[in-house]
Amino acid sequence: MMQGKTTLVKRSATRAALLTGASFFAVLSGAGSVSAQETPQADVLDETKGRDQIIVTARKREESLQEYAGALTAITSDQFATSQIVNMQDIRDLVPNLYLEEDLGGSSTVKIFVRGIGIDNPAVSFDSPVGIYIDGVYHARAFGALSDLHDVAQVEFLRGPQGTLYGRNNSAGALRIISKKAPLDEVVAGGSAGYGTEDQINANAYLGVPLIEDKLGFRLSVATRQNDGFMTELNSGEKFKKDNITSGRASLLYAASDQLEITLRGDLLVDKGVGSLSSSIVPAFNADDDIYTASLNLVPDNSLTSWGTSLNISYDGDGYDLASITGYRAIDQSLRDGDADGTPLGLLEGLRQDLDQYQFTQEAYITTSNSLGGVGVEWTAGVFYFHELNEPVQSFNIFPAIFGPPTTQVIRQEADSFAVYGEADFALSDRLTFTAGARYTTESKKVDVESFNNDGSFGFGLSEDISIDRTTWKAGLDYAVSGNLFLYASASTGFRSGGIGVNPAARSTANVISDIFGPETARSYEGGFRSTLFDGAVQLNATYFYVDYKSLQLAVGGAGGITIETPDASVHGLEAELNVELFDGLTLNATFGTQTDDVKLSTNSLKNTPSWQGRVGVIYTTALPNDAGSFTITGDVSYIDDYFASTANTILVEGYPLVNAMARWDSARGRVGVSISGRNLSNQYYPIHGFRIIPGLLDTQFPNHPRRWFAAVHFNY
Repeated sequence: MMQGKTTLVKRSATRAALLTGASFFAVLSGAGSVSAQETPQADVLDETKGRDQIIVTARKREESLQEYAGALTAITSDQFATSQIVNMQDIRDLVPNLYLEEDLGGSSTVKIFVRGIGIDNPAVSFDSPVGIYIDGVYHARAFGALSDLHDVAQVEFLRGPQGTLYGRNNSAGALRIISKKAPLDEVVAGGSAGYGTEDQINANAYLGVPLIEDKLGFRLSVATRQNDGFMTELNSGEKFKKDNITSGRASLLYAASDQLEITLRGDLLVDKGVGSLSSSIVPAFNADDDIYTASLNLVPDNSLTSWGTSLNISYDGDGYDLASITGYRAIDQSLRDGDADGTPLGLLEGLRQDLDQYQFTQEAYITTSNSLGGVGVEWTAGVFYFHELNEPVQSFNIFPAIFGPPTTQVIRQEADSFAVYGEADFALSDRLTFTAGARYTTESKKVDVESFNNDGSFGFGLSEDISIDRTTWKAGLDYAVSGNLFLYASASTGFRSGGIGVNPAARSTANVISDIFGPETARSYEGGFRSTLFDGAVQLNATYFYVDYKSLQLAVGGAGGITIETPDASVHGLEAELNVELFDGLTLNATFGTQTDDVKLSTNSLKNTPSWQGRVGVIYTTALPNDAGSFTITGDVSYIDDYFASTANTILVEGYPLVNAMARWDSARGRVGVSISGRNLSNQYYPIHGFRIIPGLLDTQFPNHPRRWFAAVHFNY
């Protein structure tokens, strides 16, 4: 018996080594003799026997991840526990070339950069080049987007311009979150509750009930995330960098027939926490050079309420599918007394940053397949309408000795956008497919500004209109070399809407007019492969990309407020994802990304764009004897190379590693589980934002989270 067991272990270890090394050679060679088989493209899934298929809907229809012709990372709900995913921020290292952190707007406001561009100023003057879609509804603003991923079925991150099926403000990519459906035939329930560092309390629960069997189902999920804060303001003694977030989501699913489904959804998020405080790197303004302390003139007071509702109607016809998604969303935010200079001197302060926002979206599309001149065609066509009203009020105190007392600006920004789009796959053979798509967008944006002096008197006002018509397109080829190797290449375009950057330090109409900027455009070329080898034990996917940007929208912060720069730039690099079943129970997963950027007519580099970043993780699960359940241990190490945190390249963040780990026990039936986890176990520090207020004398940084521990109980019914 021992002899056989020893041999098995040796064979497993040998197999693991062979799989890891041979996968690269097998991809290049088309997996040997398998590439010679005449396997139709539709049969690619047949050879993925060793791994569950991941089905994605990024192209508004179901298809295998391993047949998706583009740079797409899919994270399923099964991965949330093993990868310690609580909120959107936790997916950062699972997606190549993604930089994602909380923004200065609060602990539920997201900052996203990918392939060289992104947004770290959530002001309504700027739109994110990464579109965020939750259950098909476009979220125009980053406020409240860094929500907990409780009761979520899948997350899909598309990298590169998405100019056909998604459109405006998707020039860097699209992030799709798909929540779990209400059940029609059984009751489901579950959740978790835990306690951790700084009195961290995370709790969530869900309940799904079929109200009328096979006809009407209801699902409700709620979550809360709170802690006492990881930073201390020395003058008041109050704790900050803290979570105080409560959120909920409800859905009602009506299956009117075998073909018609109607889903009504609603969600609510209330955030009364505060993000990272500014901490001066000058020791006089913190305790013993402790970056997690700050001595400020003001103590921030923040609140955010974000809510929305949507109606999704889908009809599965004979040979075609129809869908309609109607969404309404609103944001009510109050940010008061934000002190960004890290000192009690009153040099750079956001006294008031309030926002009332609402948006309405309507999308309808059809997906079908037919034959055109003997060529099989699968196509999607649709229309999209977007209306948004933003009414921010802002007042900043910026070097009053130079620019005078603060002013208050009352802004009204209204935007309308309409688009018609289509994308088609032409099956040139059983293996070769040509994809072509286009989208026509027309939009308008109107901005009204009234500026009031510190004594309440009227300062100046202006009203400006911006309009644009733009056609974006995509063309691509994909080829199923075999049942386990899929190649693709494409060219695509996208754009980000223009606007008016209302400078908080503006004292005249001319100051505002100087910061009117047009659309930012992207043209991307990429090629790659998706491979599934050794009966599904190895998956290796890789993409090489080159993207050319015109008129980048770069917000430049300084003592005079925020101004806009619009240079041209290019970025190219490699992205790879590897998943290997070393043997039963042990899995290795890794991501890797490189970026080389070139800002035209400048020696600067693009901010938040490291030359390389990567992650390696392992998951080991084993059954315990005597039917005592199972034990899982996971760990991962990620590294991000040097990058600049400012457009002017004045703040360099040196490369850093992050280490996470978790151990978990689950009962034999999977009804109950207990876990203990740690994040940033090496206690690595890096700034998530920063300002160079007085070069060489006064710099301020906003720190990341330090080492954290967390223990939780999990249950499901």
